[in-house]
Amino acid sequence: MQVLNLILRLLIKKAGVFLWMIKKRFIFEEAAEAGCSQAMMQLALRYENGYGVEKDDAKSLRFLQKAAALQNDEALAEMALRYKEGNGVERDETKALHYLKKLDCREIIRR
Repeated sequence: MQVLNLILRLLIKKAGVFLWMIKKRFIFEEAAEAGCSQAMMQLALRYENGYGVEKDDAKSLRFLQKAAALQNDEALAEMALRYKEGNGVERDETKALHYLKKLDCREIIRR
Protein backbone atom coordinates (compact mmCIF):
# COMPACT_ATOMS: atom_id res chain seq x y z
CA MET A 1 0.00 0.00 0.00
CA GLN A 2 2.87 2.40 0.76
CA VAL A 3 4.36 1.78 -2.68
CA LEU A 4 1.01 2.49 -4.32
CA ASN A 5 0.65 5.74 -2.36
CA LEU A 6 4.17 6.78 -3.35
CA ILE A 7 3.45 6.07 -7.03
CA LEU A 8 0.20 8.01 -6.83
CA ARG A 9 1.93 11.01 -5.22
CA LEU A 10 4.63 10.97 -7.90
CA LEU A 11 2.03 10.86 -10.67
CA ILE A 12 0.12 13.79 -9.17
CA LYS A 13 3.36 15.76 -8.83
CA LYS A 14 4.35 15.04 -12.46
CA ALA A 15 0.87 15.99 -13.68
CA GLY A 16 1.17 19.28 -11.80
CA VAL A 17 4.53 20.02 -13.41
CA PHE A 18 3.11 19.19 -16.85
CA LEU A 19 0.11 21.49 -16.31
CA TRP A 20 2.41 24.24 -15.07
CA MET A 21 4.52 23.96 -18.25
CA ILE A 22 1.42 24.20 -20.44
CA LYS A 23 0.18 27.25 -18.53
CA LYS A 24 3.58 28.89 -18.78
CA ARG A 25 3.66 28.28 -22.56
CA PHE A 26 0.33 30.08 -22.96
CA ILE A 27 1.62 33.00 -20.89
CA PHE A 28 4.72 33.22 -23.12
CA GLU A 29 2.55 33.04 -26.25
CA GLU A 30 0.38 35.93 -25.05
CA ALA A 31 3.44 37.99 -24.19
CA ALA A 32 5.04 37.19 -27.56
CA GLU A 33 1.88 38.30 -29.37
CA ALA A 34 2.08 41.55 -27.42
CA GLY A 35 5.63 42.07 -28.76
CA CYS A 36 7.78 40.83 -25.87
CA SER A 37 11.09 39.65 -27.36
CA GLN A 38 12.06 37.76 -24.18
CA ALA A 39 8.88 35.68 -24.44
CA MET A 40 9.65 35.02 -28.10
CA MET A 41 13.12 33.84 -27.11
CA GLN A 42 11.69 31.53 -24.43
CA LEU A 43 9.27 30.02 -26.95
CA ALA A 44 12.11 29.57 -29.46
CA LEU A 45 14.10 27.62 -26.88
CA ARG A 46 11.10 25.56 -25.80
CA TYR A 47 10.25 24.55 -29.37
CA GLU A 48 13.91 23.85 -30.12
CA ASN A 49 14.27 21.51 -27.14
CA GLY A 50 10.71 20.15 -26.88
CA TYR A 51 10.32 21.54 -23.36
CA GLY A 52 6.61 21.63 -22.53
CA VAL A 53 5.75 21.55 -26.24
CA GLU A 54 6.27 19.21 -29.15
CA LYS A 55 9.74 19.79 -30.64
CA ASP A 56 9.33 21.98 -33.73
CA ASP A 57 12.42 23.48 -35.37
CA ALA A 58 10.39 25.64 -37.77
CA LYS A 59 8.44 27.29 -34.92
CA SER A 60 11.64 27.70 -32.96
CA LEU A 61 13.26 29.52 -35.87
CA ARG A 62 10.21 31.76 -36.43
CA PHE A 63 10.15 32.90 -32.80
CA LEU A 64 13.92 33.38 -32.86
CA GLN A 65 13.73 35.52 -36.01
CA LYS A 66 10.96 37.65 -34.50
CA ALA A 67 12.99 38.21 -31.33
CA ALA A 68 16.09 39.07 -33.38
CA ALA A 69 14.05 41.55 -35.44
CA LEU A 70 13.24 43.27 -32.13
CA GLN A 71 16.99 43.45 -31.37
CA ASN A 72 16.94 40.87 -28.55
CA ASP A 73 20.64 40.27 -27.78
CA GLU A 74 20.23 36.58 -27.02
CA ALA A 75 18.28 36.05 -30.26
CA LEU A 76 20.85 37.97 -32.32
CA ALA A 77 23.65 35.81 -30.88
CA GLU A 78 21.67 32.60 -31.44
CA MET A 79 20.85 33.56 -35.05
CA ALA A 80 24.55 34.27 -35.70
CA LEU A 81 25.48 30.89 -34.24
CA ARG A 82 22.81 29.03 -36.19
CA TYR A 83 23.94 30.55 -39.49
CA LYS A 84 27.61 29.95 -38.65
CA GLU A 85 27.02 26.28 -37.84
CA GLY A 86 24.09 25.63 -40.19
CA ASN A 87 21.87 24.60 -37.28
CA GLY A 88 18.26 24.62 -38.55
CA VAL A 89 19.21 26.96 -41.40
CA GLU A 90 21.50 26.73 -44.40
CA ARG A 91 25.06 27.56 -43.35
CA ASP A 92 25.78 31.16 -44.32
CA GLU A 93 28.81 33.06 -43.00
CA THR A 94 27.50 36.36 -44.41
CA LYS A 95 24.24 36.12 -42.47
CA ALA A 96 26.12 35.00 -39.36
CA LEU A 97 28.31 38.09 -39.63
CA HIS A 98 25.23 40.28 -40.21
CA TYR A 99 23.72 39.19 -36.87
CA LEU A 100 27.05 39.53 -35.06
CA LYS A 101 27.43 43.09 -36.37
CA LYS A 102 23.93 43.96 -35.14
CA LEU A 103 24.85 42.60 -31.73
CA ASP A 104 28.21 44.39 -31.70
CA CYS A 105 26.60 47.72 -32.62
CA ARG A 106 24.19 47.35 -29.71
CA GLU A 107 27.11 46.73 -27.34
CA ILE A 108 28.91 49.86 -28.56
CA ILE A 109 25.77 51.99 -28.12
CA ARG A 110 25.38 50.79 -24.50
CA ARG A 111 28.85 52.02 -23.49
